[in-house]
Amino acid sequence: MSASRATRTPRSRAAVSTIHRSPCRRRSTTVRRSGFKARATPPGPSRPCSRTDPAHCAEPARGDPMTRQPSFARPLPASLVLAFLLASAGLAQAASTDIADVPMAVKSSAAPNIMFIQDDSGSMQWEMLPDDVTFFAYLYPRPDGLYGGTDYTNALPNYESGNAYNAFSRSIKNNKAYYNPAITYRPWVDSTGASWPAASPTAAYHNPALPGLGTRNLTANNTEEAWWWKGSEWKFESHTFYPAVYFRYNSGSVWSTGSYTRIEIKSSTPTYTSDGRESRTDCASASTATCTYAEEIQNFANWYTYHRSRILASRGGIGRAFSQLGEEPRIGFSAINQGSTSIDGATSPGAVVSGVRKFAGSDRAAFFDTLYGRAVPAAATPLRRALDDVGKYFERTDNKGPWSKTPGTEDTTAQAACRQNYSILMTDGYWNGAAASTAAARANVDGTDAAAITGPALQKDDGSDYCQAPATLAGSTCSYTYTAAAPSSDGWDNTLADISMYYWGRDLRPDLDNIVRPNIIDPAKTAEPSNSLDPAFWQHMVTYTVGLGVVGSVDPATCPPPYSAAGCASISWPQPTDGATSPNMDDMFHAAINGRGGFFSASDPDVFAASLSAALTDIIGRTGAAAAVAVANAHVTVGENQSFESSYKSGDWTGDLVSFPIDPATGVQDTASPLWASPAQAQLDARTADSRFLISFSGTAPWNGTTLGNQGIQFQPTGAATATKLSAAQQALLDTATSPPGPADGANVLAWLRGDRSKEGSDYRARSHVLGDIINAEPVIVDRPRANFTDPCYGSSDLALGCATSYKSAQAARDRVVLQGANDGMLHAFDFATGAEKWAYVPNLVMGSLNALSHKVGFQHQYFVDATGISRDADFCKARVSAAASAWCAGSDWRTIFVSGLGKGGRGYFALDVTAPVAASEAAAAAKSLWEFPHSGTPAADSKNAGYSFGAPIVAKTRAFGWVVLIASGYNNGADTGGDGLGHLYVLSPISGEILAQLATTAGSSGTPSGLAYLTAFALSGSVDATIEQVYGGDLLGNVWRFDLSSADSATWTVRKLAALVDGSGTAQPVTTRPQLATVTTSAGIKRFIFVGTGRYLGDSDVATTGTQTMYGLIDDLGDAPEITPLRSNLQQQILGAGDTAEERKITSPAVPDYSVKKGWYIDLPATGERIDTHPALALEVLAFTSNIPSSDPCKPGGSSWFNVVDATTGAVPAYGGITWESKFLGEALASRPVLIQLPSGEIKAIIRKSDVTTTVKTVVPAGSGAGGRRISWREIITQ
Repeated sequence: MSASRATRTPRSRAAVSTIHRSPCRRRSTTVRRSGFKARATPPGPSRPCSRTDPAHCAEPARGDPMTRQPSFARPLPASLVLAFLLASAGLAQAASTDIADVPMAVKSSAAPNIMFIQDDSGSMQWEMLPDDVTFFAYLYPRPDGLYGGTDYTNALPNYESGNAYNAFSRSIKNNKAYYNPAITYRPWVDSTGASWPAASPTAAYHNPALPGLGTRNLTANNTEEAWWWKGSEWKFESHTFYPAVYFRYNSGSVWSTGSYTRIEIKSSTPTYTSDGRESRTDCASASTATCTYAEEIQNFANWYTYHRSRILASRGGIGRAFSQLGEEPRIGFSAINQGSTSIDGATSPGAVVSGVRKFAGSDRAAFFDTLYGRAVPAAATPLRRALDDVGKYFERTDNKGPWSKTPGTEDTTAQAACRQNYSILMTDGYWNGAAASTAAARANVDGTDAAAITGPALQKDDGSDYCQAPATLAGSTCSYTYTAAAPSSDGWDNTLADISMYYWGRDLRPDLDNIVRPNIIDPAKTAEPSNSLDPAFWQHMVTYTVGLGVVGSVDPATCPPPYSAAGCASISWPQPTDGATSPNMDDMFHAAINGRGGFFSASDPDVFAASLSAALTDIIGRTGAAAAVAVANAHVTVGENQSFESSYKSGDWTGDLVSFPIDPATGVQDTASPLWASPAQAQLDARTADSRFLISFSGTAPWNGTTLGNQGIQFQPTGAATATKLSAAQQALLDTATSPPGPADGANVLAWLRGDRSKEGSDYRARSHVLGDIINAEPVIVDRPRANFTDPCYGSSDLALGCATSYKSAQAARDRVVLQGANDGMLHAFDFATGAEKWAYVPNLVMGSLNALSHKVGFQHQYFVDATGISRDADFCKARVSAAASAWCAGSDWRTIFVSGLGKGGRGYFALDVTAPVAASEAAAAAKSLWEFPHSGTPAADSKNAGYSFGAPIVAKTRAFGWVVLIASGYNNGADTGGDGLGHLYVLSPISGEILAQLATTAGSSGTPSGLAYLTAFALSGSVDATIEQVYGGDLLGNVWRFDLSSADSATWTVRKLAALVDGSGTAQPVTTRPQLATVTTSAGIKRFIFVGTGRYLGDSDVATTGTQTMYGLIDDLGDAPEITPLRSNLQQQILGAGDTAEERKITSPAVPDYSVKKGWYIDLPATGERIDTHPALALEVLAFTSNIPSSDPCKPGGSSWFNVVDATTGAVPAYGGITWESKFLGEALASRPVLIQLPSGEIKAIIRKSDVTTTVKTVVPAGSGAGGRRISWREIITQ
C-alpha cells in the first residue's frame, strides 16, 4: 500500500521487504495473547552476542539492549552545532504576462542531487535513546513484525512503582525517546505537507504505516503476557499496566524510585501543569504551563503512534523536513541495509533504493512512501559501506544516471558539469559492520596527500583570471592539491571520514569540465574567501551527517563551519573501530568536515526536523542580489558618502541590508569598513517581537475629512489592549486553513510575522532570520529636505502664510531613515546611521497573502513588498482631497511623503507621511499611514484596472490639481482582474489617495493587457518648480506614450502615441523600464529626447527569447506631432560592434544625425538574447545603461551583462572621451541599473550591483573632462 496515510488499506505483510533473522534474535516457543508474542524462555543474564564475536550479532557494536547494565545517559548538546540557512524554491503562476515568483537568476541554475541515506538498522526499532541507557529494545509489548522485518526479544521493564528500571526508562531525564510533556507531538506529514490523522487515545496504532498490526487503548489498563523485568530478574508472566504514564525527575539518584514522581494521564485528573508545558503549542493555557486532560492524552497518543521509537520519530522529522522542500531539487533514497538490486538500468551499488529524481509528482510521493513504509530489520549499522555505495552511484556516466538532465531516462541532453551532489547520512548511533567495498576508500585517505586537480580559472569583472583559495592560478588554470592537515587528517584508515574524503577530494567525473561553483562567499573576488566551506570546483560529493541525539567526545562547537577556527587545528581524532562507541560518533563529525558539509545531532522531534530542514536549505540556497545600490548623495564628499545595498538568500528566503562608505577618490565602496556595527538582519534578529513598532492600514476609505492618518492602525491582534489594532476581518485573513495550527490562529500568525519565534518549527515555518528576502525593492533614503523649490514656505519663511521658519530649516536636523521593502510583507524603516529598525509598515493590500509566509510545510516563495518607492516633499495646502474639492487648507502645510507599489507582491500603492521619519511609540507610528490605492471606497472599475504595481510613483504638481501622485496601471490588469487591459495613468490625491483624474491609452485588451508600468514626468524648471508638463511611459506592446497634463483644465488633458518600437523584422519590442528625458540643443534647434530601452525579463517564457532589442533616443516634437512611422527609417542607426578586447565593444563608424530629417537615433544590441531590463541613467550628456543576457545554461545561472555609455544627443561616442569603449563586459552575472555619482574631481562613476552579490564601479565621465563644476544631472525632469 501507499504509506502516505494510516487510514488507507492495510499493507500486506507479504509486500514488506524482509531479511533473514539474525541469530541474535532469540527464537522460542511463544504464548499468544492479544496478538502479541512473548518468549517462553527469558534471555540469559549475560549478553548473548559478544563484541569479540560480532559475526553472530545482528547489531555487533551494540548487542541486545535488554541485557544492558545501568549507566548514566550522555548529556545531549544544549544547542545545535551548526546554524544552517533555510530555503525553498517557488513556482511562477500563470497570468497574461508571465511574471515569476522567484528571482529569475535563481530559477535557471542546475538543481542539486541529494541522496538521503536512512539508518534502517535494528536499533532504530528501539524505544530508548541514546545507546548508553538502552537496556530494553521496547517499553511496550509489541506485535511480531512491528516494522515489517525481524524483531528483538519482546522483553521490557514492568510498570510497578518499586521498579527502578520503570522510572528510569520512562523518564525524559534519561530516555530521550520517551514522552516529554514539554513537547507538542504531531502526526507525520505526507508529500504535500498535509498531516496524517491525529492518533486515537483509545486506539493508537503501534505503527501508523502498518495499521493492520493493531492498536493500543491508552486510556485504560492493559494486560499483556511478556518477559517483564521485575526487581532483578526476568519473569514471563501476565502483567497489568496503565500505558499513559511518565515519570518526572525531581532530584537525587536516577536509579532511585524516590527521585521521581509518577504521572498517569487519566480523565480523573482534569489538568496537568509544569514540566515545561509553557512551550506547548497545543494547549490553550500553555502560557500558564497548563494542559487539559484531553490535550494531554491526545499529545501522548500522538507520541505513541508517531514518535515512540527511534524509527518512528526520525521518520516524522525527516518527512517534515523534506515536505518543506520545493520541487526543483533532485532527491534519491538509500538505506544502509536494504538497497535495490538495480537502479535505473544499472546494478545497484548496494544501499541505493531509488535514484535521484526531481522532487515532484509521483516521485515525491514515492519518496514518502519509501520513507514511512520500508521495513526495518534487526540488522547492523554499516554506515561505511552505505556511504561508499552512494559515492559510487554519483560516479555513473550513463544517460540514466544522476548527472542526466532527466535521470532514469535516455535523455541525451549534455550533462551539467556544474551540478552539485550531496549525501545526507542519518543514524541513531555508532557505525559497525561492513566496511566500504571500494579498496581505495578504505585507505587512510585523509592522512595522505592527493594528486592535483585542475580546472578553468574564474574571471573577474575586468576579464582577468583568478582562483578561489586554496586553489592556485597557473596561466588560465586553477589547481588544487589536498595536503593532509588538521582538521581533516588523522592516523587511521578504514573510517567513515576516509570514505567522505575519498568522494569529496577526487574528481568523480574526469570526462566533464571542472566547472562546479565553489561554495564560497567572496564578493570582491579577491581569491581570499570569507567562507570557504566547499572550495571544490571538480565533480564531487558533499557529505552531511545527522545523529539522532548522540554525540562523541569531540565537541563540534570547537570547530564550526567552515572548519577553519583555531580549535580545528587542535583536534586529535580518536581511532574508530568496529565495536567502538564514542570514537565512531566522532567519526560522523569528522566525515562531515572531510565532506565539507555539516553535522548535527538532536533528539527533540521539532529540533531534529528544523535542523534537517536547515541542512537541506543550506544545500539548495544561493545568495543573490537584484536591487540597485542607494547613495546618500549623488555628489560624493567626505561625510556625504554613505551607500546602502541589499541581498537575499534563496532557499530560506532571508535578506539583509548593509551600509558602506564610498571612497571619494575612487567611487569604490569600502566593504572592509561597514558603517553599521551589525547588518540590519542581525539587529532585527536580536529584537523581541513586542519591542518592534509595526503598523498597517485599516483597508477602508481613508479620509474622514479632518485627520491625516486616521486609518492607520497598529499591527496588533484584535484582542490586544492597544489604541488601534486589526479588525476581525483583517485578522481572519491571517488564519491558516489547515488544522492544526488553524483554522482560527490569525493572532498566532500575526505574532510570528512580528518576529515571535516561539512556535517556529512546531506550528509555523522556522526562519533562519526574521528579515525576509530583499530582491527588487531598492533602499530609499528619507533625507533632510534637499530640493530648491521656490514655493512659499519651503526654502524661506513667509509670515503672511503662517510659516515663521521654512520647511527646509525646520527639518534640517531631523532623523534620517532608510526605507526598505522586503518579502516578509513589510516596508522596514532602518536608522540611517545605525541600521536599527525604527518601525515597519504592513500594507493591507498584502494582508490576504501573508499567512503563506508562515507555512511550515508547502511553503513557496512569493513577493510582497518588492517595488521601489519614492520619498518626496509636497505642500498639502496646495493639494486636493478629491477632484471636486478645493485646496485642503489655506497657507502652507509641507510634508514629506513616501509612496510605493508592491511589484509582483500586489496590485496597488500605499502612501506614508514620513515628515517625522521616526516615532516614539507604535501608536504614533500608525499615524504615518495615509492611504492605500485601491481601497474599499475605490470604484470597482478602477480597482479592476489596477495591475501589479512595478513602477515608482511620481509626486509632482499639476496646474489643474496642485500636488498629485501619478501611478500607472501596471502589469496584468486584464482578464486576471476583470479589467480592460488598457494602460491607465491615475492622478491621485497625495492626501487621500482618491482619483482626481485618469487617462487611458488605446492599446491593450483584457486578453492582452498593454502592461504600462513605468512613468517619467517632464517639468520646464524641475529643479525649482515641480509643475509637470508631460508624462511619458512605454508598455509591453512596444508603444511609447505621452500624457499631456500641462493644462489647468484636466478635461483637456490628452494621450498620444509617439512611436511603436519594432526590430528590423517588424516585431514589437516590449518596454519594461522607465524612460529618461532631456532637452538637447541640436543643429536643428532645441529638441526634447525620450531615451527608452527595450527587452523583457519577467518570467520563464522570457529566458529563451532571442529577438533583437534596442536603445532608442526619440525626439518628441510636442503638440500634435504625428507618431514616428515608419520607425527605423526615421531614426539614425548607430552600430555597436567589436572593441579592442573581447570584453569591450565600440560604436563603429559613428554617424552624425541630421535632425532636420531624423527623429532620433537607435542602437541594436548585438548579442543574442541581450536586452535592457533596467532603467537607464543620464549625466552630462552621457546616457548610461546596463544590458543583460539571460542564460538557459544551468551552469551559468542568471546570465551575463554589459555596461554601456553613449552620447545622449547622437547615440554615438561620448563627447567627453577619455575611455576607449562604449560597452564593457560585466561578467557572468546579471546587472542592476547604474547609479551615478560624481566625485570631488568631477569624475562621474556608475555603481552597479550584480546578481552574484558583487558591486562594480565603472567610469562614465573621466576626471579632467571639464565636468567638475557641472551638476551631475542636466535634465529638466522630475527625478524619481
